[in-house]
Amino acid sequence: MVQNCAKIMRVLLCLAIASACCFSAPAAAQELLVNRSFESALTPTPVNGNNFYTTIPNWTVINVSPSTQTIPFNVIRPHAGYANNPTATPSGGGSLYLDINGASGTIRQSVTVPSQGMIDFSGWFSVRDFAQVLTGLNINIRNSSNVVVATTNTSFAAADPIGLWKQATASNIPIAAGTYIFEVTMPDYANFDLASFVFKPSLAVSKTSTTISDAVSAANPKSLPGAIMQYTLAATSPASYSVTANSIMLTDQTPANMAFVVTDIGGAGSGPAAFTAGSTGLTYTFISLASATDDIEFSNNNGTSWTYTPVASANGTDSAVTTIRLRPKATMAASSTLSFRIRYRVN
Repeated sequence: MVQNCAKIMRVLLCLAIASACCFSAPAAAQELLVNRSFESALTPTPVNGNNFYTTIPNWTVINVSPSTQTIPFNVIRPHAGYANNPTATPSGGGSLYLDINGASGTIRQSVTVPSQGMIDFSGWFSVRDFAQVLTGLNINIRNSSNVVVATTNTSFAAADPIGLWKQATASNIPIAAGTYIFEVTMPDYANFDLASFVFKPSLAVSKTSTTISDAVSAANPKSLPGAIMQYTLAATSPASYSVTANSIMLTDQTPANMAFVVTDIGGAGSGPAAFTAGSTGLTYTFISLASATDDIEFSNNNGTSWTYTPVASANGTDSAVTTIRLRPKATMAASSTLSFRIRYRVN
């Protein structure tokens, strides 16, 4: 019986099928934005202070509010001699950043997402000229119909000093394949740097089950009370994307009217889960049901905490286990599949 109700969930990357859920962080996640810190293809290179440019490579520049200037942007090189502008770039930034030089303005860049997955996006803002209340510092993601599908923002208070950089950021936003617009809106007196748009592809997750024994028929077991059901949880990494080391968390919730089998699924000391690495390069370690350092965890409160230690009853189950979590280690190779086998007893 294959259960295939899928949904994307928050926290890293997750496609859930039935109660199986896999969280991961692709190591080969793509930075899709071009000229993210305004440091390339600028001619001539800015000198200290304000330098007006009519174009910003790879970006569309829009003058939103009426202004006497055709393009209300400067490219800035920090300089201590200009006390009313920041004299540094945000952490990780280079020597240049963007300065609004009009009532307001917007920059946009087209971004193509190759497949379903999740995105992280962000940018750094600061205030220029004088400390002030400043709002409207937004980053929007627009789809091909120009509809905003995700947004983040920041703001400044009058007490915030010149030179303070604040990051507007959003993470793990589900998104479909397609073309999008990364859009930055800035009021006057604002600076911007380090635009970022990162795509993280989805893992394909499946859950299948089979009845392996009951008290009536050894040849043709059915899911009767007392029967043992074996579930196989599998996750496949996308082509061309490996998965960040030690980031996979595969969870499964105990099905209704069943109890988790906590006795060894294989030989003595194997524990209640059997792992198949395939070509993933992953490893899995079981020490004991009470271990806090091996790769399986148990919850008795639907995943609120993971400190429960199961105790096997006379039939080898613990009905208090509501959820298990499996955390194989190492980097998962692209286009590879891992699987776990676990068992439940029908009540």
